[in-house]
Amino acid sequence: MRGIRFIPEETNFNIMGMRKFAYALSAFMIIASLFLVFTKGLNFGVDFTGGTIIEVRVPEAPDIQKLRSDLNGLGYGSIS
Repeated sequence: MRGIRFIPEETNFNIMGMRKFAYALSAFMIIASLFLVFTKGLNFGVDFTGGTIIEVRVPEAPDIQKLRSDLNGLGYGSIS
């Protein structure tokens, strides 16, 4: 009894013929990512820079400037 065949037996993928394209695509992506790292830098989140994320929920839209000034008065460092 033969099993179910999802790919026909005559299938022929020209993998080695596409290697130059794959090399070029890989080189481009490596160069582009290095360019972005050196120009924009890495975006370190709170996980790497240290600190705490505190989410505040209020029933209505707060005055952001007043909320930040109140939180800055607590002495916890910079509030963003």
